[in-house]
Amino acid sequence: MQITEDVEELLSLGYRIATENNFVALFDMILDKCIDFTDADGGSLYIEAEGSLKHLLDINRTLDADSKKSSIEADKIAAGPDDTDIYTYCYHNPENLLNIPDIYLDDRFDITEIKKFDEENDYRTQSVLVVPILEPDQSVLGVMMLYNCLDDERNIIPFSSDYEKLVKSLTAQMANTLTSMILIQDQEELLESFVECMTTAIDARTPYNGKHTKHVARYCQVITDYMNVLYTRDAIDRYITPNEQEQLLLAAKLHDIGKMITPREILNKATRLGEKYSDLRNKLEKIRLRIKIDMLEHKMQIELWQEEDELLGRFLDQLDTLNTSGFLTDEQIAFIDQMGEKYYEDFDGTITPYLDENEKYSLHIRKGTLTEEEREIVKRHVTYTAQMLSKINFYDKYDRVVAIASNHHEYIDGSGYPRGLKDGQLDLLTRIMTVCDIFDSLTADDRPYKKKLTLEKALGILNEMAQEGKLDSGIVLIVSDYMSKHFKELSAQMKEEELREKEEEEKSYSDFQADGERMEEQERAIRDEAIPDDEVGITVTEELLDIDVPFAELPQGDRLPEKGLEKDDAVGRTLAPGEISGSIPKADVQEKKQERSETNVQQNGGMAEAEMRGEPGGIVVETDNSPEEVHNRRTAESVNEEIRARNEELERTKAEENEKAVVMDEIPRSGKPRSRRGRKSKGTGTTLDLETTKDSESADSAAEVKNEEPVNKALESLPFLDDDLLDIDDDREEDPNPFARHRAAEVLPSAGNPMLAGRAGGN
Repeated sequence: MQITEDVEELLSLGYRIATENNFVALFDMILDKCIDFTDADGGSLYIEAEGSLKHLLDINRTLDADSKKSSIEADKIAAGPDDTDIYTYCYHNPENLLNIPDIYLDDRFDITEIKKFDEENDYRTQSVLVVPILEPDQSVLGVMMLYNCLDDERNIIPFSSDYEKLVKSLTAQMANTLTSMILIQDQEELLESFVECMTTAIDARTPYNGKHTKHVARYCQVITDYMNVLYTRDAIDRYITPNEQEQLLLAAKLHDIGKMITPREILNKATRLGEKYSDLRNKLEKIRLRIKIDMLEHKMQIELWQEEDELLGRFLDQLDTLNTSGFLTDEQIAFIDQMGEKYYEDFDGTITPYLDENEKYSLHIRKGTLTEEEREIVKRHVTYTAQMLSKINFYDKYDRVVAIASNHHEYIDGSGYPRGLKDGQLDLLTRIMTVCDIFDSLTADDRPYKKKLTLEKALGILNEMAQEGKLDSGIVLIVSDYMSKHFKELSAQMKEEELREKEEEEKSYSDFQADGERMEEQERAIRDEAIPDDEVGITVTEELLDIDVPFAELPQGDRLPEKGLEKDDAVGRTLAPGEISGSIPKADVQEKKQERSETNVQQNGGMAEAEMRGEPGGIVVETDNSPEEVHNRRTAESVNEEIRARNEELERTKAEENEKAVVMDEIPRSGKPRSRRGRKSKGTGTTLDLETTKDSESADSAAEVKNEEPVNKALESLPFLDDDLLDIDDDREEDPNPFARHRAAEVLPSAGNPMLAGRAGGN
């Protein structure tokens, strides 16, 4: 096979279409090549967006016009919603490819826009080929129109059928590529929306760093942009690629996700004492009052009282400062230790220390507001971040997000946490985020345990940490250079953005409240809507407690609940006696119940006997699994259960009558058998009441013992009674399951001792 020039160009185009990842470039390439291959003079491309067509591209060889519409322009000149123009008609009727020799002679469409274009440019549009761009599922992605097909002498001719096939093939390839691009874009947008959701949740969890995550992400963005500017000016030798910048921003937004697990009382702990502050102040005020009373009652010397009162007063005056100060001096720590040694002893010997161990330990925090234990808990958020992000499937494009977010507290000298990584183990993106994270912590104005530092002071601390070998000195230098020049403008910009976000949130809340009445009306309408009786709920009968289906016989995927049969094996099975097909019409159910009940009574329990013989029971398995068929089958099962219950009841009644007759014939007419109550058969909830009829009050003890012996022997011979059951107290126990049906015929055999068979019953 010889590859001609045209074939080679088509193969090259197919490869470019398959590998293109830019929307506009893809559209431009397809439109341009379709014009070339069909010898058209020009073409237009419309793309579907939000249910309408947007005019995106125009190419005209004669006029030397090659224009790309911006999104705003595309909205203004979007095709109308009606099928009056040729583009919209093709969009709503994608099965109809339009090949028109002369558009001016076809009166089916409104060509006002085409005529306007011709008049403005002294042009004449004649032959047109309009092709829909279809996804594999035949959804319309857009519409392409080629116009004025030219022959070798540049005369306008109609488009041939070969051109129709060629254009359809190329647009189909473009649709496949476009579908893949849209899918990837949707995935990325989903990931971004998830990250934004988590960012909002992280910042909203504590009011004391509500803007921290967004600030760190913004600082990472502006610093990497600034680094690329410096790279273009040969100031640095490292360029941050778009993918690297994107990964850094995602990591910055997720770097504190582990704080979702950190206890809120620790995150929100703004003071050293926390909630214990009020209790401590009240305790010291009471002690101060007590020693004054002791002094007034001459139980304490005035000089000693003055000394203690002055000490307590001075400590109470400084308590707020000691509780909230960002850093405590040695003198303040010594004062706390002095108060920790003081206590008040009442006259009954009760000792109340000025500061208990917990209060002294909390006030002893030199820097910040957290104890060592609380600080370790906060540090764990980095580990939690790594654990949580490892559950997200970050594909290759975002393969560095987890590492960047998890290592933002590591220092290049190995003194960071949680893993103590060093210089060679921390990449450039992680170092950038570490510096940005520290910078925001230093300049934040929403931390109650410390004051906002000035820009100069914050940059000074960063430089000190770089000199100590903790931070990358090059990154610190770039951050210091940018922030010293642009921090004021950047801060103002971020505040404006935060204000707009707050206004949008308030507007959304107001809109939600405005829609409250309408939503309530809809809810009332839903509540008032009648639901069919058979959809409201189900009726549970006592028989539920007697059903015991082995797990192996329950539905497992395609397995059916009936005897473990597969569908193919069960279809067409013969009905068992008393069995009803699952396809009975709903209207005939009651009539079928009556007919089947009478038939089974006459057959003396057909279904029950079939089950006793091990024959399959239940309903016929149907291959149609529609809701109606499922309902019919369930109805049939209910009918079968009712038939079975009636047959069992009939048998039980007959058995009880026969047993009573036998017992009455064999009960001794003298003697008084001892009553035994509360005897329960093993493995059932059935109670045996073995109290026999009392015939004679004057019978002697010998007769009583003689008549009792058969009963005891019969009880001891029963295989289902344990020895300990023979000593149950006479007080009958309350049945724990009032819904269970206790049938003696199912517990005791009718053969054996006639007294037992005749006097057994349920409670």
